[in-house]
Amino acid sequence: MKNLIYISFVFALLLISCGQEEENKIPVNPPDWNQDHSSDMNQVFSDEEEDEIDLYVKRHSDWKVSETGTGLRHFIYSKVKF
Repeated sequence: MKNLIYISFVFALLLISCGQEEENKIPVNPPDWNQDHSSDMNQVFSDEEEDEIDLYVKRHSDWKVSETGTGLRHFIYSKVKF
């Protein structure tokens, strides 16, 4: 008897959930976007990331962080002999 109640309950939930209509969505016009906007946005992201890295390196002033000509920063934790 309990199984019949559970099955009826699940069946009722399925009917109720399938019967809902989709909400009328207002179409959103995409903004005018071009490659210049993407380049500008990427430059902002790059500058923010550079600032975050600078702050991180300043917090760990005891580390000897080296920077390459391309801007890559690296830190040698320990030297290993092979």
